Amino acid sequence: MTQSHHSAPLSDPSQYLTLVNQQLTKRAKATPYSQQSTDTPRYWSLLDELLLASVQGGKRLRALCVHAGYLLSVEDDSQISADSAEQLALLGSATEFYQASALVHDDLVDHSDLRRGKPTTHVRASQSHLATDSAKLSDFGTASAVLVGDITYALALECATEAVREHPAGMQILRDFAQMTKRVAIGQYLDVVLDMKTVNQSLDTDRPIEVINYKTAGYSVIDPVCLGAQFANISGSRLSALWKAISSWGVAFQLRDDQLGVFSPASDSGKPAQHDLVEGKRTYLLALTLQLCSSSERKLLERLYSQPIRSTEDCLTISQLMETSGAREAVDNKIDELYQQGVERLAKLDFPNSAPLLDLSESLVYRTR
Repeated sequence: MTQSHHSAPLSDPSQYLTLVNQQLTKRAKATPYSQQSTDTPRYWSLLDELLLASVQGGKRLRALCVHAGYLLSVEDDSQISADSAEQLALLGSATEFYQASALVHDDLVDHSDLRRGKPTTHVRASQSHLATDSAKLSDFGTASAVLVGDITYALALECATEAVREHPAGMQILRDFAQMTKRVAIGQYLDVVLDMKTVNQSLDTDRPIEVINYKTAGYSVIDPVCLGAQFANISGSRLSALWKAISSWGVAFQLRDDQLGVFSPASDSGKPAQHDLVEGKRTYLLALTLQLCSSSERKLLERLYSQPIRSTEDCLTISQLMETSGAREAVDNKIDELYQQGVERLAKLDFPNSAPLLDLSESLVYRTR
């Protein structure tokens, strides 16, 4: 890498995110044409539209985790080269492209119509009128979402590979990136299996936590932080200790997400109101509610979850039981416990610059949308 220095401190998250967003916008294109024009065939224009939409919006939390992980060992960023800043932005972009891939496929599996307040990829494609046969629109939407998810996954690998092409630990970083994506796919499978489980006392809290540990805890928080740390040459036992220290934040992140899916208005979450309840997701919050509610309330929940889908009135009943049973408060307490656990474990590692990660962790765990 060249030794020209970055024109502005890399410690500034907003400037780092500017580089990330530039990469996402530049690369989210499939069209072979040099630029869109009135002569560009509609099918190419639609694909570009779907790809760009998949990475638009969002809080860029995974890219920020990469950034905070990198800064753990950086006391003076004035010596960071421009190339290093660009490569770190590429690594952050890789995590964002991968999230886009995971969300496009997840929305398809979960039959979600909205993401970040806008139509999901399969819905957007089916509404495009590209298929002249109306009977085929749904199939076209499904196929488009599968393929857009595949393309964004490829873009994630492309960015990750370019980011570490000259890094001494480049192959290990790529292997860890691949391991992250594999765990998420396994977690998605476990999630689908769990959704087949009958809602009764046998739905204990261990199974949803298992899904969280595979599906979201890693790629939402732990993996991006550790990838950034690896890029800053943290390795071996030090990296393993970091992973263990912040693992509780990954679980807390998803527990908070489950709460927002029930108690946050659609306008805040950007998803359909109480979609997890409508679809009957088997969450930690639901398992805890089953443990804490009365036998008659448990029977009511079992009946509601035995239905293929739940009405708005059903969802209101379920959310009220989650509140009155004390499950919501218990999850709040669990999140507090997990957050504090991570803070204490990270402090023991005595990194030179843990403040950015600590600041980010609070916004991850206690976010309101």
